[in-house]
Amino acid sequence: MKRLFLAVFILCGSVGFLLHQDKSPPMGVGRSDANTIEMVTCEPSLADRTHALAVMPSQSIGLESSAAARPGREDLSFAQGEVASKSPGTLIGGPDATSGRFKAHFSILGVSAPSAGAVVCWAQGWDEGHSVPCPDDGNVAAVILVTPGRWVAAFVDAAGAYGEARWFDVVSSDVHVQLAAPGTFQMSFTAIDGSDGERLSGVSLDARRVDLSEPFLSDSAGEASRYEVKTDEAGFGQIDGFQFGEYNFLASLPGFESQEFTLSLPGPFFGQVEASGRADLGTLSMTRLTPFSVQLKGHEDWGGAAGFSIAHTHQGNRAYFGPDGLAQLELGWFSEPLYLKMWFPGDDQEAIAYLDGGMPPDGEPWIIDVAKDVTLDVDLRIPEEVLNRIDLAEATLRVTFRTARGDSTMLAVAANEPGVYSVPGLAGTGAMVQFVASLDGEESGLAIERIRLEEGKHLSCVLAVDALPTRLKIVDGNGSPLAGAHLELRERHGSTSWAFGVTADDAGELFAVLPPNLELSMRVISKDRQTVAVDRTITWEPSEGPQILRLDVMPPTRIRATTEGRPLPGVEFELFGAHSDQTFLVLRTEEDGQTSPIRVVNESTARIRLASPDLWMVDGVAEVRSGENSLRVYETGRLILSEPADVYHVAENQSVQSWVARGLVEKVGGATATYRVPSGLYRMVRSDGSTWEGTLHPGQVLQIP
Repeated sequence: MKRLFLAVFILCGSVGFLLHQDKSPPMGVGRSDANTIEMVTCEPSLADRTHALAVMPSQSIGLESSAAARPGREDLSFAQGEVASKSPGTLIGGPDATSGRFKAHFSILGVSAPSAGAVVCWAQGWDEGHSVPCPDDGNVAAVILVTPGRWVAAFVDAAGAYGEARWFDVVSSDVHVQLAAPGTFQMSFTAIDGSDGERLSGVSLDARRVDLSEPFLSDSAGEASRYEVKTDEAGFGQIDGFQFGEYNFLASLPGFESQEFTLSLPGPFFGQVEASGRADLGTLSMTRLTPFSVQLKGHEDWGGAAGFSIAHTHQGNRAYFGPDGLAQLELGWFSEPLYLKMWFPGDDQEAIAYLDGGMPPDGEPWIIDVAKDVTLDVDLRIPEEVLNRIDLAEATLRVTFRTARGDSTMLAVAANEPGVYSVPGLAGTGAMVQFVASLDGEESGLAIERIRLEEGKHLSCVLAVDALPTRLKIVDGNGSPLAGAHLELRERHGSTSWAFGVTADDAGELFAVLPPNLELSMRVISKDRQTVAVDRTITWEPSEGPQILRLDVMPPTRIRATTEGRPLPGVEFELFGAHSDQTFLVLRTEEDGQTSPIRVVNESTARIRLASPDLWMVDGVAEVRSGENSLRVYETGRLILSEPADVYHVAENQSVQSWVARGLVEKVGGATATYRVPSGLYRMVRSDGSTWEGTLHPGQVLQIP
């Protein structure tokens, strides 16, 4: 049986952990959690810990959905040097020969008497380990002879308490490794409702130490630390005697999305711990679960709704459809357009539904049509000379279209040989059929055809791979190749939701088979992330031989953020285009309030909007021009309106009501007339002619009497 997959053609990657997040994600990467901020997690050298960054209590510690994978540890670098020879110590397991070994010199930071413990060291894979007591003889606490490879070590004191485990690499010479002695401190945090800022009681925070693996624990009396605490009525949580180490945290509260993140402590809070013996992690922002219902249509074609299930693509648990074809989901934080994964009965079909048409009105279900009304038979023809060059192991036929509601869809059929393939379940007025296979190790489009769809019709088409695709070369305005540039193309008017994305090689070249004489929207980003084309319109014309895509750029462009005339660092902006609302690139202002310069390709339709959730920008969206783009940005607070009246922001001379009508401010706080608005002086003139004025400070609440 040929496997059929229904999926939306999405060119975005998954969002990484916020605690380890690259703030300049690749083209198409979704926006991070609106209730979190970035936090430094790359631990400083132990000798420089007094200079570590401390996050203030008013800031968020940055959490991510529990569905995200835990990031890996950072690699460490060590200086080389000569020290006196020591014995290899006690061998826990593995070979005892010293030939081919190098010295790992361990020093312990934070203890006055190193002899009060031992260094325990294990090779990756746990097939060799050492335990060496620490002599009290100066700077070098212990030396172990180790084989080349990746190792992890920790210091354990006489009471069996472990310092933080650290990974290091041995290549072809001796290494020096600094280990931390065990330590404890008081850890605290505050939990709030991310929708309105109210403090939350009863939030459970579970902390489980993860830097100590099983070999450490089986070799001594030490145990992995685990702590649990619940917030009080003021939303405050505190744990005394919290041990140094790397921890996995899980925060949960009924009715809210569980949050999971990994953090080395004290890490960036070392300065606080050294000064006061405590670390305030800041604000833990919890996201309320949003009910969302999905209604199947046409499931009778499948013998009923049994076997269908659905889930948010990044939020875990499936919801199963009842006999009436209805399923209920509870969504945590999500960005729009929303996309959901659906499983069909049996193992042959899956779906990712992408709500390009927008969210349904409150209380109404989102309808997914799974009927088999329109079926397309594709006759795939591949000549022998092409078959010998391509890898069909992961080859697919992709049929992309857009529903009447505006939602993007892609149906994909595994196609590992020439032949006729049946693709049921199409909708809309047109579709793009594409054959994709591996060419020289890279996924490449090898043939494409645009067809017209008719409701209730069984259609057929021939898709012939006449020759290998054309070689396309991307160059800058001077003709120099843009090595590693990523190209994304889609239909300019979006009638079928077809899109194509590929990365150029070191010579700036790539394979491309594209629909001829069709207006396309192009996005390009260079490997250094400094040259960008944003939704530029082009027409692809067939020609013989390699084709050159030349990117002439405007003068360097910067985005500058100011608030009350002052430069504002740390502000994140999203770059997107006129043809697609999808985020293309995230830019962040530096200390001078400006982003790093980018070079925007001529005829691009680049636009900018705020990505920082607690800030507000005049007009919400701005066109990107060459040179400096200065944007007025405000921190926000909450304004409560107790009567229907025009309330004006004095500095901007605009009313809150006009902002609401234009969608520039959001309502928060449920049934109350409470809005998240820019800070500053507000004025209201009542019907009796009296005037009221009040100042809204950032993060505060102002109620109009």
